[in-house]
Amino acid sequence: MLGQIRIDFILGVVFFSIVIFFIASQINFIWSNIETTSRLDTTRLTALSLVTYLVNDHGSPEDWENLPPDEAYKIKRVGFAASNYRLSPNKIDRLNQTCGLLDNKTLGGFRIVVYNETNKMLQCGFVGEQLGSKIVRNVLIGSLYGNITVEAW
Repeated sequence: MLGQIRIDFILGVVFFSIVIFFIASQINFIWSNIETTSRLDTTRLTALSLVTYLVNDHGSPEDWENLPPDEAYKIKRVGFAASNYRLSPNKIDRLNQTCGLLDNKTLGGFRIVVYNETNKMLQCGFVGEQLGSKIVRNVLIGSLYGNITVEAW
């Protein structure tokens, strides 16, 4: 019986091939999920850092909203904090007029939107097409309630 192959050997090779293919596809699927989750975590961290930075920091100098436009180079940090855990409407309006103040920061793709009780006060950045994260935080803007939304991708 030389040159003949037994059927159990063929079935063993087919079963082994199916198991190897299944394991390889599962590894590929898991790796893809890990990469997506890692990217989402990175964008979530960027958005959270940016919203915390804007809400808690006064900026540098603290009265950066009063600087004339030709002295914008003196602004080192942009922050919305005023006093007593409130945001300054003047700082939000100034950033709305000159969203370019955030261009020299290494933030990646982002969009910042600030609403008070009645209307939209600020929209800076652009809408991205990739997978991203969105952080919404309720704040006091002057004496009005509002929220700040930061999206990153």
